[in-house]
Amino acid sequence: MSIDRVRAEIADGDALFAWVKQAPGSLFVSSGELPVVEVFREMMIWVQANEQFLPGAKAEFARGADGWLAAYAKVHGLVLVTHEAYSAGARRTVPLPNVCRQFGVSYQDTFKMLRGLEARFGWAAR
Repeated sequence: MSIDRVRAEIADGDALFAWVKQAPGSLFVSSGELPVVEVFREMMIWVQANEQFLPGAKAEFARGADGWLAAYAKVHGLVLVTHEAYSAGARRTVPLPNVCRQFGVSYQDTFKMLRGLEARFGWAAR
């Protein structure tokens, strides 16, 4: 599951675009619930007030879906899966794990998720 704002970020022509167009509508949930909007607002206040991040990083975070993902995960008690890593000294970006830590949102990287799901991948014989 993901949110509507992630779907909107997937550009026409992107490798995922064809797959997303055929995905069930229930795969992408609305991020417009009032509690999600309120948590996102709190996150944006924190990002904007944090002098660690450069103005461009703050603007990029405000435009993207990451904050909405974190807010949705917090409101619904979900674990957010990301390729990003926590970076205490980040300035040019606002890493999603930094926001998650600040707001008590559980997160993990993709590989940990796959191990937890006991996913197995193998080479197909030809």
